[in-house]
Amino acid sequence: RSLCYLRLGEPEAALKDALTCCALKPEWPMAYVCKGAALDAMGNPMEACSAYVCGLVVDPSNVVLRQRLNALFDRMGWTCVAMDGKHV
Repeated sequence: RSLCYLRLGEPEAALKDALTCCALKPEWPMAYVCKGAALDAMGNPMEACSAYVCGLVVDPSNVVLRQRLNALFDRMGWTCVAMDGKHV
């Protein structure tokens, strides 16, 4: 539902829904995808980055989270930080 709100141009509603998802089911990686997308749409790329990283803590191999994080880094001109030889 959160991503539907985003497509309707309602990022605040999308964030509210995503936060509810994160609270009710914190082990679900898609909740962090939705949270990050909403925060990014609201002009908060650093917070979006944090949401994507939190999702990767839950599911380190999640392709969607990795793609969103990489796209955000590319768009913002950020460089990846290597931790223990792995990219965040």
